[in-house]
Parts: sequence; C-alpha cells; structure tokens
Amino acid sequence: MSHPATLSWSLADRPWIRCVGLDGRAHLLSLLDALERCGQIRLAAPDPLVRIATARLLLAVAYSAGCAPAGFDDYLRQIRRGVDLAPVTGWIHANADQLDLFHPEYPFFQDAGMRDLAGQREATVPVHFLDLTAARTGQLLHDHRHRYNGQPLPTSRAVELLLVQQLWAKGGRIPTKSTLYGRGSEVAGGSTAAASLLWLPETILAELLAWRLTPLACPVGTATWSYRPRPEDDQGRHGTPTGESDALTWMSRRILLHPQASDGGQVAVTQLAAGWRIQPGETPLTRRPGMSDVAEAIGGKPLWASAVTSDTDLAPLAEAWWAAGPGSWAATARQAAEDLGHQPDLTAAGIAAPANAGYTCTRQVFAPGHLMADPELRDAADTVMVFRRRAHGAAPDPDTATTAAGLLRRELGTKLPPGFGSDFLHDPAFRAAPRRHREAALLASARPLQDPDPVRRGRRLAVLEDAVRTADIAPSAAVAPVSAVPAAVGQQELFQVSEHGTVVLPVMSQAPADELGIASPALTGYAARDLFVTKETAALDAAKPRRHRRSGPVPDGELEMPARERRLAMLLGAWAHTSRMSATLRDLAFWLALPDPDIPACRLVTDPFPAEQHDAAATTAALFALHRRHNRSAPVHGSVPVPWLMRQVHGPAHRATTAALVTMVRSPTIAAMRPLLAAQIRSAANAGAAPSWGQLFGDLAHWDGPAVRERWTQLYFGRRSVPRHLSATDSRDQEAPTP
Repeated sequence: MSHPATLSWSLADRPWIRCVGLDGRAHLLSLLDALERCGQIRLAAPDPLVRIATARLLLAVAYSAGCAPAGFDDYLRQIRRGVDLAPVTGWIHANADQLDLFHPEYPFFQDAGMRDLAGQREATVPVHFLDLTAARTGQLLHDHRHRYNGQPLPTSRAVELLLVQQLWAKGGRIPTKSTLYGRGSEVAGGSTAAASLLWLPETILAELLAWRLTPLACPVGTATWSYRPRPEDDQGRHGTPTGESDALTWMSRRILLHPQASDGGQVAVTQLAAGWRIQPGETPLTRRPGMSDVAEAIGGKPLWASAVTSDTDLAPLAEAWWAAGPGSWAATARQAAEDLGHQPDLTAAGIAAPANAGYTCTRQVFAPGHLMADPELRDAADTVMVFRRRAHGAAPDPDTATTAAGLLRRELGTKLPPGFGSDFLHDPAFRAAPRRHREAALLASARPLQDPDPVRRGRRLAVLEDAVRTADIAPSAAVAPVSAVPAAVGQQELFQVSEHGTVVLPVMSQAPADELGIASPALTGYAARDLFVTKETAALDAAKPRRHRRSGPVPDGELEMPARERRLAMLLGAWAHTSRMSATLRDLAFWLALPDPDIPACRLVTDPFPAEQHDAAATTAALFALHRRHNRSAPVHGSVPVPWLMRQVHGPAHRATTAALVTMVRSPTIAAMRPLLAAQIRSAANAGAAPSWGQLFGDLAHWDGPAVRERWTQLYFGRRSVPRHLSATDSRDQEAPTP
C-alpha cells in the first residue's frame, strides 16, 4: 500500500477546521483561512476534544513563529490589541510541507517508517479506531461491524481524529501487533493530557489566541511535526519534551493514515503502534512544558475528568481555577482578568479514562467568565467541595465492618447526586453568604425531605458525626457553632451531640416529623452519607404500599410515623453505630431481666419523653439492644410491625408463635408481655430480620387501649378470620409465662 507521489493534502490550504461566523453560518476552513478571518469566527466542532486539540495546534504554530509574549505586560498588551499574526501566516507559507498529511517522507503527526509494513497481514485497522469518543476498552459502542469492514471517513475528519488521538490517548494496550512493529509496540504510553481537563476560552479565534499565548517559564523548544525515533532508556521511555512547542507536538502514537483514492478525499484504514513515552520526573505534571492549560487540583496535581460528575458540575473547576499556582495558564489569565476587568467565558473538557477501565465519557463543562472572575466564588466553591469530600469520606463503623461489611455498605454506602452544589454557585446570594449559612443551605439541599426509615437515618447521622470528627480534611474556615445557624434556613430543629458523645434530641413539641435528625452546622460540613438516596432507599421513598408474600398490603397508616416514634428510632440508630454507646446498649439489654427506671442508661432513653411513655420507650430501647447483642450482622432497622414480623418468621401455623401472640395481646401491661416480646425479637434476630422500632414504640405507648391489640391480631392472622377463642377482645389479667 503506497501513496501516489503527487498526492498532497496540507492542513495549511485544505479545509478541515469547523468554525462558525458571527452571523451563525458554519464554515470549513484551512489554517490560513482561519487565521485570516480570526476576528469573525470561532471554533465550532461539536466535540470539545477537537476544539482544544485544534487550539493547541495553533499555539504550537504561533510559538514556532516566535509570537510568545516576552512578559506579563506584553501579555496584557496582546489581549488589549490582539496578536500580530503576520509571523504566523508567514511561517505556515514557508513550512506548508511540514503540515502535509500525506507527505512521502514527513507526513504530519505520523510515522513514514510504517509504510513498508502496510502490506502485511493485520498491519492496518479501520480509521474509526482513532475515535476516542466512541471507544470503551478498545471496543466501539456505536458500530457493530467487523473491525476490517470500517467505512471510510472524510480526510478532514481523519485529521481531527489524528489530533485528538495524539493529545488525549491514554496508556495501555492498543490494537496492533508487536510481531510487526517491534517489541512493546502494542503497549503505549499516555499522552500529555490523557484523562485531564483542559481550559479553552470560548470566544472568537483572535481573542482565544490572545488569551492563550502566555509568557513561557520554559524554553520555546522545537516543534516536531512528523514522528522520528528518539533515544530511549532501558524501560522504553523517551525522555521529556525540551520545550513548549515540543510538548504541544508530542506524539504518544505512531500512526500512518492511508487515503482511499488518489485525490486524498477519504481515509479508510490506518496503521497504529505505540509512540513516545514520557519519562516521569519530580516536576509536578501541571508545571511541565505544554501542560499549563491543564486544570490544576489542590496540591498541583491535574484535575481528572472523572472527578467531574456531570456536564454542569462547576464546583471542582471553580476550585481548580482559584487553586492554580504560578506558571499555570489559569493563574496568568486570572491575574490578567483582574487588571483588565473582564474575562472570556471558558470551557473545560477532557475524556474520563480511569486507570483500570477504558474511556468512559467525555466531560465538557461551561464556565461563565463573569462568574469565574468573581472573588467570592473561591470560598463558595471551597465550601461545596469540602462538603462533598466529607460526605464521601464517611465510613461504616470499623468495629462491625469486619463482620458485616457488605450489609453495612448497603445501609451506609450512599453518595451525593451528580454535580451536587454546583447550582448554588450561580446564586450571588449564596456566594456572598457567610460560610455557615452556605453549609446549612447545602445540608438542606442534600438530605431527602423525608426518610421513611428513621433508624437508618439516625445511624447514618452517627456515621457522619464520626466522619466529621476524624476526617483528614482541613476546612478553610472555622466551623460555626450551633447557635450561629440562621433560623431562616428551613426552620429546622437541629440534631446535636453532647460533649459525652450522646445524641441530644430537640424539644419535641416544636419539630415536624420529617425535619428531625438534621445534623447541626457544627457537623454539617459535611453532612451526610445518610442524606442520599440509594437503590435500597429509592423504593421506600416512593411510599407505595408494600406487600408480603403471606399477607396483604401494609395499611396506609403504617407508612407514616409520628414525631416521637421517629425520634426514638433515630436515637437508637445513632447509638447502634457509635462505639461510645456500646456500654449503654449492654446495660439496656440487661435491663430486660431486671427493670430499673433509675439506671443511667434508662434515663438517657426516657428523659425526652412524657412520663406516661417512659416504660414504652425503655422497653423499645432494651429490645433494640437485645436484638443488636444477639446478632450484630442482622439489619438494625425494619419496616414492619412486630406481629407482621412474627408472621414472616414462623406464621400462624406455628403453634408456639400463635400462643405467644395471643398471650401478648391479652396482657394488660407492658411488663406482663415483656418476656414474650423479648423472645420474639431474639427469633427475628436469628432470622436476620428486624421490626420497625418506631412503630413498636408507638404501639407500646398506646397499649392500654384495645385498638393496638386488635390491630396486632389482624396483622398476624392476615385475611384469615380470627378464631373466636383467640379474639383479643377476650382480655384477661394474667401474667405471661417466662419462655
């Protein structure tokens, strides 16, 4: 396979750059035409990777033509007056052959040495294998044709894929043969910007070049327009770029495009092999030549595209914009914007390429210039990102994670929705608010309006508490005390933690049921692994009647929980996670055998409740402690009442369970039924189940009336008619036997 000797396709005069004019009309222009009309057009390729790769090629040409500003003052003058492009166009005219895609000896961004092997079997692949946006672990998502049956592409599109491949390709195996191209040719190194996010001014081409051509802290170097061998070390690495132009034209792939016809209008196949591998060094990646436009995370590391969770997730980019240090393009442009009083709109784009996976998605986030230039954005973005990091860092209880790691992750392993907090950054009131107000607003936005399972909610809040206390993240500002929280944010009662580590509940007469258990802003930083919806909670949030295989739907009243019941359930959930409360739970479990209302553990439970509910609260807490002590791997929370749970474990056909149910509903006091109730809770723990603790507390608190006992009978027997001799209305004062 060879090229006609007269075939020429130079990027200098062949149209390949997709642009749009100020009138909205689309154009396909060559390099020279684009530079000539740079004041009336802007780059308009739909793929942001193509736009950034094209802009970096223009920068390499401009630096090669000697257009780099000498210092910051020249940079400001360049932005005000524009770039003198006469040297650039002169350089292109003089070096048009170096931009020739099908040059016989020096093809642009390709390796002419591969041509001798083009006729070998399996030496070529379809040209669409260069399309990174369609690939995941090397396989196409949108094209199910055979790999040797690819359709040809226009040469202008092949040029775009060539530039994107050389700039964004990640390291790893590629579809080539080491028997053809040599040892190690099937394992490529990563390109200079693989998996990173790069900045691009969204403005006309003249202004784009004026903002992007910055003073250099490194030598300009010599651009490499065609692949050539470089010396390599014993590990197959080829050193580092010698300057800015060399880095902008670094080729991590050996590629050779083959035109389909003599006119060069289409490309069907290409050769592909590993190219240059960059030598790692001590210099931070974002301080190396050609990397100044990479979005820089805290600590000087690149902000990976996978760290941005949606195409509207502005918070990580805003933090990176203000965290960028000297030498980066972001820091230079930020200083220029302060002096000039204006800044162009920005786009940050990249292709997510996790270490153990293929290409997953292309990220493109638009950042308004007026917003990025606002100094208040810095602290607001920091507030959002600290909130997100601490929520992500919340972890299960290490004491139980070793024995029930999978269960705990299902219960506690939650995450924020994509792009959480970024919408707040567009609000001037949020950016201007004190930090504690912003934290309270984020917490109110993160948590669901109502959590149907208060035990799980309380437990997750305890997880959050521990995460806040032990998080290895230094907040940028001191966390506000509880008293500093504005009352206007949701009018919420606050969930607080005393100095002894116990959970202190708010005054009961004030807070609505669905607003309980909210972490105080002293904890909010940071809020809530508990606060987010998972697969397990999504169905519950729909609040639909749930059915059991042996009985009918849950009565509508069972889907709602009064405030007092919810509070006790949240308190128990928090205690289940907090290791400091293990002694309290142990004392409560022993309390079942010898009830004493004056012990400290009992008073911790009963103090928030009226006197007539003390026995019900203490009994519920003691049964919860017994359940946890008997089987720590069982779930701590359930969604069904005790009689329904008894039906699930054994059912009415089980005589001992039926007898226990009848004895309990005939017992006039809680103390009389407590031993039998404890036996049923132990049976549930053995079966890996748990009741709804809030509903149990509510039922025990109203045990003196016939309605609860009648309902327990109906729930246990289901649709079957209750035998007359077992009717709960035939109550007798009798002591329940000890099982």
